[in-house]
Amino acid sequence: RLGQVFYTWLNAYLRVVTEEKGAFNARALDFDDHCIVVAEMDMPAEDQGGRSKSKQIVGVANVGIKPVYFANGQTGRVGFLYGLRVHEVVQGSGVGQQILAWAEQRAARQKCCRIVLTVNDDNKKARRFFERSGYTLASQRILQFSTLLDVGPRPAHAELVHVVSKQNTPDAISDYKTCMRGREMTPHLDSLILCEPFLGVVSAVSADGESRAGALMWNAGLRKGFTASGKIPDLLHSKSWPLIRSSCAALVGVTWAWHMWGLVVAERFTFLALEACVEAVLAYGVHKLYSIVSFAIPRELKTIRFFGYYASGKHGLDLLRAVYWKARQSARDEFKGAGMIVNADAADPYLDSLDGNAAAPKSVAKKKKARTRFLQKDLCSVDTTSAEPTVQIPEIQLD
Repeated sequence: RLGQVFYTWLNAYLRVVTEEKGAFNARALDFDDHCIVVAEMDMPAEDQGGRSKSKQIVGVANVGIKPVYFANGQTGRVGFLYGLRVHEVVQGSGVGQQILAWAEQRAARQKCCRIVLTVNDDNKKARRFFERSGYTLASQRILQFSTLLDVGPRPAHAELVHVVSKQNTPDAISDYKTCMRGREMTPHLDSLILCEPFLGVVSAVSADGESRAGALMWNAGLRKGFTASGKIPDLLHSKSWPLIRSSCAALVGVTWAWHMWGLVVAERFTFLALEACVEAVLAYGVHKLYSIVSFAIPRELKTIRFFGYYASGKHGLDLLRAVYWKARQSARDEFKGAGMIVNADAADPYLDSLDGNAAAPKSVAKKKKARTRFLQKDLCSVDTTSAEPTVQIPEIQLD
């Protein structure tokens, strides 16, 4: 009963709900090409005449296709597999394997030389499924989230950093391509800048031109966002809130001062010191909580993604720290973000140093646990001329 009362109160005063902001085909628009694989089968069904059969969807998979740069400097088409789903009543019957094989063949027919996907690190069942299908580990990924309430102190070389929006990126794109040359599967910017979530390039070059750093920014909250509603958000958005806040602060301050003076008069100095320490900690916690809530709610908890970063030259790491700081500042002030996500390899030598920490590069993989795995499979050996792959699925008996 107490839990019900608390939930009812929380639902009335503060509700945070997920909001789908994109259209049904929003994800597909992030790719140059796309294909959807759907599996249907006859399933028992009841009608007025007795038992019959009807076709039902039992599985689906999506493959988005876009060009990327490879380490040899060549460009190629890669398929990004996502949204592979199989109905629970046919799991273990080979439907998932059939859909996967079909998706690989479709990607190969569209000139993809490789297919890639991500799987959660703790999803051992899915990992075994893809490993049995010939997928190998490309990298272990880490999602590092931080709020933009405080972007931190201004680092050295911050004056050398420039943020170039997607409307003015030709020179920045050329520089980015040059610096990323030699890396495997780097974004094809000519295609990437056409995507709606792409925000721009953040880059820096040292005065002598020998050191460079840069990164890309992406609106991770464009497809799915969080909206806060209820009496608390309504109060924070109201014009009378500054007056209410000041009045409450004054009332609490006067009440606290009167209470503390009473302890002084009663000469209860030990209790006074203890209570002052406890109340200071509570006041600090309330202040931090209020700062986060009042900052995040008006921004709809939008997150900005920081990815594809690089650094080269003697002062490359220092420039990268300045790039990261500038990206956080722009994400907060220009793009109205509430948080930033850094998506990087677990063994990335720069990950721990973005915010100025001096952690040893080799310790990154040990200190941080990977959250997702990036798996890949070569499609050069896939036969694109044969008929679509099929498997024999036993008839499913439903009660």
